Amino acid sequence: MPLMYTSTRSSSSPSAVSSTFATAISSGYAPDSGLYVPQSLPLFSPGDLLAMSGQSYPSLAYSVLRRFIDVGEIPNEDLREITSRTYEKFEFPAEAVTVVQPSSSPSSAFPPNAYVAELFNGPTNCFKDLGQLGLVNLLKYFCTKRKRRQTLLVSTTGDTGPAAMRAVAEADCPLLSVIVSYPEGQISSFQRKQMTTIVSPRTHVCSFQGGGDDMDLPIKKMGMDEDFADEHGVCGVNSYNFGRPLMQMVHYFFTYFKIAKLRGVTDFESFRLDVVVPTGAMGNIVAAYISKKCGLPLHFLCASVNDNDITHR
Repeated sequence: MPLMYTSTRSSSSPSAVSSTFATAISSGYAPDSGLYVPQSLPLFSPGDLLAMSGQSYPSLAYSVLRRFIDVGEIPNEDLREITSRTYEKFEFPAEAVTVVQPSSSPSSAFPPNAYVAELFNGPTNCFKDLGQLGLVNLLKYFCTKRKRRQTLLVSTTGDTGPAAMRAVAEADCPLLSVIVSYPEGQISSFQRKQMTTIVSPRTHVCSFQGGGDDMDLPIKKMGMDEDFADEHGVCGVNSYNFGRPLMQMVHYFFTYFKIAKLRGVTDFESFRLDVVVPTGAMGNIVAAYISKKCGLPLHFLCASVNDNDITHR
């Protein structure tokens, strides 16, 4: 059976229909304003995990994505090319995520069995590169295949915008453009300069007055306006787009395998990993949750917040 996607609100919407992966990530929101999710999740067995454990990051990305994308939508050769190209500009393309063990001295805040996954090796030095670069390359593939214009809409508080703009500029596809908005005075000078100094006809950026979440509803309304969205190929690429957590699942698999290797573990049925993630809108930890549901042996998932504590509240 082909791999299909449905809305999180499908149970309350009898008219909801199954959608392809291309439709799911090219739309952002489903027609009933829910979020697209797989109709069923694949299961990675201990044998699958063992076979994947020695792969490079691009190869691991292929192995994970292949289970979520029907081969009829993206053939094997094309998907391998996409995952290979996605990490070319990382500092370590074969190892896009580095894992280090911090000091466990008496004065250290870290216990001796703690590890840190460094997610900042991408071209904008932000973990969002791990999600946005792959998603944009997938969108480029589909809009080129369909010969259909795609306009990506982004609201950012600093990280998503630079990653999305850099990804679209690097893709350099005439059918693919991005419009990024950020709250005036509420992002760092470095992040603002990252967005306002990109020279590309495919990227556009503007500021708005208000808080970081104030553009979410306008973007959703544009996506839900069928005529407008169809005319401009509107697509939201914030963390509600399933392509984002899908791409971020890869770094959980890679981190798990890396730590298992550092600890000399090959029994993936008994070795479980606790995860603590700095959290804003929960996109990254949702990727951990889906990975766990698919069989990756993650145990305790902790979403940690700072003053941006809407998740906690």
